[in-house]
Amino acid sequence: SLKNLYSMSSAVPPLTRQQSVQQLEENQGSIGVCWSCWLLPAAITAVIIASQYNPSTTSCDTNGYYIIDLPTFLFIAGGIQIGFTILYFLGLFYNNSKCISIMNGLSCCLIIFYLI
Repeated sequence: SLKNLYSMSSAVPPLTRQQSVQQLEENQGSIGVCWSCWLLPAAITAVIIASQYNPSTTSCDTNGYYIIDLPTFLFIAGGIQIGFTILYFLGLFYNNSKCISIMNGLSCCLIIFYLI
């Protein structure tokens, strides 16, 4: 029968609902760590570029109207991402699930900020 075939083919028992929810709660920081590590080099680069920015030697159009000038934007975006990554790792280090869930929620806001 199909039930016997399933029980013979799998050595690992299927997860129950409670076990799957527990697994999700235990692994909720893994995606955030991935994104934080992936965006950290870009954030550090943004801060370095902003600190070495020279308006007289730039090839950027400085005659156009910008709400925020380039070095300010790079400092803000890079600093926010670096701070976010540090806070995220501190939440993981101290195993604070409330902090991690707040940071996961804030990551959506960061993605929107970076897209704009």
